Amino acid sequence: MKKTVIAISLVALFLVVFNTSFAHRDDPVFDYVLGTFNSQKVVSFTIYTSYDVPSITITSCELQKRVNNTWQPVTSYFTLTDVVLTSDSFSANIDYSSYITTGTYRVKFKPKADNHTMTCYSSSRTF
Repeated sequence: MKKTVIAISLVALFLVVFNTSFAHRDDPVFDYVLGTFNSQKVVSFTIYTSYDVPSITITSCELQKRVNNTWQPVTSYFTLTDVVLTSDSFSANIDYSSYITTGTYRVKFKPKADNHTMTCYSSSRTF
């Protein structure tokens, strides 16, 4: 029991210190989807699928700002130019530094693989 509490505490500390968001879903295509904001206002995306797919990409990205406890759109990338062909993994970065001032931000994004999409959110970050 004590080891479990310590392990859970270490994971929570890691998530707080590195401000990451992990999305693992019971999904037939996606094994792992992650979007993280770094201190330079760049969002890094990492996607793994459960098998090799013909292509992996992110079909839409929307930068959102938290205003009065609701998420408001700031700007959108409708299609990311990065595409991985015949693979089970994908990574890309988007620099939002020209759109971010002060406040708390996140990115709503839609990964696509094997004609399958889902809606995900990056970690939020306060600048």
